[in-house]
Amino acid sequence: MPDLITLIGSSLTVTKNLVELAHTLNNSALIKQLSDLTLQLAQSQNEAARMMTELRLLKTEQEEREKNPIRYDGLVYRDIEDHPYCPACYDDRRKRIHLTSFPMVDRKTGFECPICHAEFEKAL
Repeated sequence: MPDLITLIGSSLTVTKNLVELAHTLNNSALIKQLSDLTLQLAQSQNEAARMMTELRLLKTEQEEREKNPIRYDGLVYRDIEDHPYCPACYDDRRKRIHLTSFPMVDRKTGFECPICHAEFEKAL
């Protein structure tokens, strides 16, 4: 089954052939309408290509999330790691930025994001 971009491309080809036929008939009104249709089809083809690229990116992100699930424990972890990510960066931009840790009093560990500089603490 042909994809959307191929279908629109085929429609563009048919429309261009109709424009040539309209030129031989010397029908300026038809030429203008077909030219407008050609432009709209070209814009639709560009938009379809953009949307298909975005869809591929979203599918890839979904597959990555399924392969590497995230869990929250006040901080963000991938199930295969014990080193936390910055919750602020992950929630805002889906960026997995490892936090740097530093010791605190009262059996707590402090964490800081090297990108957004947010600070977090976690009891041990």
